[in-house]
Amino acid sequence: MNGAVFFLGVNFVVAICFCIVFAVVSTRSRSRVAALWFGAGFGVASLAAVCEIAVAYLPWPRPWAIGAFATVLGGMIFLLFGIGSLYDVRINRRLAGLMFAVSSFGNVFVYDLRPGTPLHAFSYQTPFALVILASAGVVLQALLRSNRQLLIDKVVCALLAVTGVHFIAKAVLAIAVGAGSVATDYIRTDYALISQSLTAVLMVAVGLTLLSVLVLEIMADERSVSESDALSGLANRRGFERRVRSAIATFPKGPHAVVLCDLDRFKTINDTYGHHAGDMVIQS
Repeated sequence: MNGAVFFLGVNFVVAICFCIVFAVVSTRSRSRVAALWFGAGFGVASLAAVCEIAVAYLPWPRPWAIGAFATVLGGMIFLLFGIGSLYDVRINRRLAGLMFAVSSFGNVFVYDLRPGTPLHAFSYQTPFALVILASAGVVLQALLRSNRQLLIDKVVCALLAVTGVHFIAKAVLAIAVGAGSVATDYIRTDYALISQSLTAVLMVAVGLTLLSVLVLEIMADERSVSESDALSGLANRRGFERRVRSAIATFPKGPHAVVLCDLDRFKTINDTYGHHAGDMVIQS
């Protein structure tokens, strides 16, 4: 087993793990649809590792090579859909589907080109770069148009931008060091080792940051529930004190105001009509 095969195996296992984790997180997250898209994206992309190994060791490498390209691109498009859902940015799915179809069809002809040539390298890597950079653009659009300015969102945007640019760098690297004479040579080249190791690092980084966004949302929801009254939706003592501290920290010199309401007479509703009626009044 050479180094490239090892990293392909690692990438497969990591992608499957992320697929399972996102599926589990979707059961608790308010961004359930986004989590499912992420899980589907990593699941589909994991098949690329199987296809790459099949290219090198099985007969009829062409369909496996095309499958490797299509599964990676398809997984990335699923991630784009998930990011659009997470940040509430509309994604043109017809355009994305058209890009997938055109790129996959074009890859049939790219396969016949000599690996490591500029035309082959950039034709192969550019669709990946465009999809990931589009994902970075979605996050950037969400940051610019809303009050959502969390550090983790900025990290996601920056990391996606770096990942998108790295595909262009991989094309340049393939030209510089060579990617073999034919597709079956790829897995035995130094380029494959470098390419798969870079992909492993960035895949883990992207997966962890997206997972962090979902986990932070779950934690925020749980804190909101613990700091509010179930009937009225108003802040309880813990929530009130936290918001007071936040307001004072934001505007330390004031002015601040507190409104006090005496609800002592409310007890007469419970005494007269019962606690159920009182609960209905609070909810209304």
